[in-house]
Amino acid sequence: LAFAAGIAAFRRALNAPASGDATVVIGAGLAAAGLVFIGVAAWSFLRGKDLPPKHKQSR
Repeated sequence: LAFAAGIAAFRRALNAPASGDATVVIGAGLAAAGLVFIGVAAWSFLRGKDLPPKHKQSR
């Protein structure tokens, strides 16, 4: 969702007649943050599913 919002903001910034550099940077930053968030969430989800549950050993 954050990635889609970042892409939408980036496209709006490029199509706007008075888009400044700051607006483009903010849109690109939101898109990059969305990609990082999606990547970390997917990695965490897949990592948690693949590993067998750890059994604690009592000493």
